[in-house]
Amino acid sequence: MNQLHQIDDLKEEVLELISSDLNPLREKYHYGDYDLGGFVSWRPMVLIIGNYSAGKSTFINELVGEDIQRTGQAPTDDCFTVITYQDDADKNFIEERDGRVLLGDESLPFKRLKSQGERFLSHFRLKKVRSDILKNLALIDTPGMLDSISERDRGYNYQEVIGELASLADLIILLFDSHKAGTVRESYDSLRNTLPKSTMEDRVLFVLNRVDECQNIDDLMRVHGALCWNLSQMTGRKDIPQIHLTYSPQGGPDLTDVDDDLLRAYLKDVSHQKQEVIHRILDVPRKRIDHLATYLEIHCQRMHQFISACQSYSDFTRLAKYSLSKWITLSCLIFAASIGLLFSSPIIGALGVSNLALAIFFSVIGILLLLRSILSRAFFHRSKRHFLSNIHEYVTLKNQYEKDHWNLISAEVKKVIDKKHDLLPDRKVMKMDKKDMEDTMERVAYLRNQISRMSPDKTEVIGGVTTNQQPQKRESLRVRATRRLRLTSKQKTSTETLLSSGGGNTAQAPDDRMTQIIGKQIDLLDQSAPEAANK
Repeated sequence: MNQLHQIDDLKEEVLELISSDLNPLREKYHYGDYDLGGFVSWRPMVLIIGNYSAGKSTFINELVGEDIQRTGQAPTDDCFTVITYQDDADKNFIEERDGRVLLGDESLPFKRLKSQGERFLSHFRLKKVRSDILKNLALIDTPGMLDSISERDRGYNYQEVIGELASLADLIILLFDSHKAGTVRESYDSLRNTLPKSTMEDRVLFVLNRVDECQNIDDLMRVHGALCWNLSQMTGRKDIPQIHLTYSPQGGPDLTDVDDDLLRAYLKDVSHQKQEVIHRILDVPRKRIDHLATYLEIHCQRMHQFISACQSYSDFTRLAKYSLSKWITLSCLIFAASIGLLFSSPIIGALGVSNLALAIFFSVIGILLLLRSILSRAFFHRSKRHFLSNIHEYVTLKNQYEKDHWNLISAEVKKVIDKKHDLLPDRKVMKMDKKDMEDTMERVAYLRNQISRMSPDKTEVIGGVTTNQQPQKRESLRVRATRRLRLTSKQKTSTETLLSSGGGNTAQAPDDRMTQIIGKQIDLLDQSAPEAANK
């Protein structure tokens, strides 16, 4: 089995685990309202966000090699634009379509954005461009973040949209303008709240753009220092992440428009940092397989906690109902026995009111049963409120990793228990589902181990674009994965050796190899800084 088939098998196995294990449990326990496989089935994505006039559109135009996005000093584009490859050979122009094309495809991961309403849909676009760099990934341009605008002014929740797209992106480039070093309110909200909840820190790349517009080296140092201070306030972290300095030289490779000699020399010295950003973008398809394993591991962990919380609630209500029923039933029996003894006494019998006593007896019993029903309902409501208020006491969290995931799903767990508790499975089913999820987590751990054994050279062939070619039919991945889990240690060793060998046909590099998709615009950038490239 060659390397390309090995990568395809891993991606297939991720999709199969999601469709056969995760999605059925997701529907049963109302974990979200979207297909978890949508993210896996589409191509890798790079999300580009930043303040207005931070150079996002200019940066995208340089990457693609065409002027596909409008540029200007003032806010010029208020749309979320998904830029992808034009695979129709007959269309050599930029094809622009309404974003509803993406939202209408159930196999794509953008379905959740429909909840933002018509105002957002009118600001969602799809552009197809015939550019080499887009063969294996998609770029997502976003409206510039502002200070004065509010969600009411936009007509949709900007932070929610950013959060959804960030959760799908394999790389997030956050651009800052040298004239506005991170003082915008929306950028503060994104860095402080939205991005930490939606993605991993290692997927966010900080870029200070347009540094060639600084007046001198001192001005650049002050701008860089101000951005560092602002990031420490926005992220709440003492350690400042690496900030890449980039620019699009208007005066050519020699930076003739920069008057300060010291600044010009420094900008030439750091020109390789833009190359690092571009190569990080080109490396996204290779990183995709790691992100898929992480995506699968995260949802397995969260769904396991979801089921555990629902199971704890079921145990709590069962114990509460049993306790209430026991005491109310005992009270009813004692009260009924007391009335029965009273009316069966010789004195009451001598008065000749036995029929009346019997009627009163059954009436009291009926009243007691009605009272029991009312008390049970009220007690159930109060016990549910108590459980939801103190849910952290009923969920076992062993380490900080589990606590971090619980903090992200606890609100959704409370919502499901509060509104849909009557739709949850019974305790026996929950117990079996929890065991099945633990088995799935073991398979995911084995899958991650297989991915970690793969060298960068082997994962470099990942294309990220689903082709229409039907691969040769092979044995079911699920069957093969289950068999691997049951092998003895000696058999596992031999199987891993076979997998790591890769099949050997590496001399024939595929057309979409990462080193062959760099376009002319990147070659020009390399030529503009030969000294940095030699480093």
